[in-house]
Amino acid sequence: MKHKIKIAYLILIVAFTLSCEKETETLPENSEMSTQKKETVNAKSFEDLSKLVENGVDLDNYFNSLSTQTNKKSTESISNKIENLGLQFFSNSEDFPCNNLPLENFEEGLVNPLEVITFLNPLDENTNNSAFSAGDILPGVTFTTTGVNSNLLVVLGNGFIGDHSKIIGPNSFDDNLVINFTTNNVTSISMDVLSGWNEGNVEIEFFGNSGSLGVTTVFGTNNGTYLGIESDEPIIKIEFLSTPGTGELIDNFSFGICDSDEDGISNFEDNCPETPNADQLDTDEDGIGDVCDDDIDGDDIMNEYDNCPLTANSNQTNYDGDDQGDACDDDDDNDGVKDSRDNHPYSDTREYFNFGDCDLDIENQFSRNGSTMVDQINSLIEEINEQYDGENWDEQHSDFMRELAKLTYIWRKDRLITRSERSDISNCGRNSQIPYYNNPR
Repeated sequence: MKHKIKIAYLILIVAFTLSCEKETETLPENSEMSTQKKETVNAKSFEDLSKLVENGVDLDNYFNSLSTQTNKKSTESISNKIENLGLQFFSNSEDFPCNNLPLENFEEGLVNPLEVITFLNPLDENTNNSAFSAGDILPGVTFTTTGVNSNLLVVLGNGFIGDHSKIIGPNSFDDNLVINFTTNNVTSISMDVLSGWNEGNVEIEFFGNSGSLGVTTVFGTNNGTYLGIESDEPIIKIEFLSTPGTGELIDNFSFGICDSDEDGISNFEDNCPETPNADQLDTDEDGIGDVCDDDIDGDDIMNEYDNCPLTANSNQTNYDGDDQGDACDDDDDNDGVKDSRDNHPYSDTREYFNFGDCDLDIENQFSRNGSTMVDQINSLIEEINEQYDGENWDEQHSDFMRELAKLTYIWRKDRLITRSERSDISNCGRNSQIPYYNNPR
């Protein structure tokens, strides 16, 4: 038994020795990679990378070698980490609804190729140092850092990382970038997110007055990954939450209110974001402004076919047959008298004036106050019938004849009828069974 144990120990020792020899034999073939790994461990800032350049290290090959060592956990450019509150993310600039925002590309000032300039926080419109002069940075935004060092920003010159001519971020790979907005009107933001140390995920959190609005994850690359954001609520702060050692950077940073139609109203609040309408008039209150609503009054009749496009009238009734429906026509019977002053806004315009059993063949014409002769005789008959109680026929018939005489007097005076026609009308009325007759032909 003791011999078996000794043999087992010998086998383990031999196996361990062979594995060590095998590893030792592979090291010379990967000596350059080994050196780069050592440099990777030692580099803690962009100034360290700058020293590598001074020592003749090619940054393109350097970053490529780092990329081959990186286990990419996600191929998605942008993904929501938590449910966002009124945020919309865009991974393609062509899909971003507002590409005319003020742009900060950090191009002001002189930076030589492959130059690294570090300076104290913050970076804003008042910054005056070796990289920027006062007024170089757009007003309304401040760039700072938090973390281990939390007091240094860095600007990198042309060709240092990717093909960007000038980019900004924390100098230390263990620090994170923070962007604050000094106005309360930033609802649209876009930027290129770079990973200056090792390609990988960069988490970004957005804040409004109500608190955290949401987090998104961007896979940062050396050439930059596009990120666009639209928010219902003004954004007051952005925090980069990348894993220590990533070295996040940004370029081509734009921000403001997305107002595609330039009417002074942000897209999120604009009921016609592509058509100027500062008054935001929305007749049917459907959330679509009148200037871009193909059914302004919401009656399910398209504007081009609607005889009252601003007034709901799904039945499309049009008493006088003109180009305006009754719902929006202020003279429905087209008699020249506005409905508001018209005693009969829907006048009976039959060709002849006849009532009772009489066939008078008298032309029916408009009289006074927007009423035709037939309108007036109909109203008179209705009034007499309402006063008839079944026992006062003679009295009501006399009232009818008296009022009919007044009407015919006016018609004769206005030359709507002749003297003989007036006599014919009176005879017809005298022989009629009124009250209780109300069926003029």
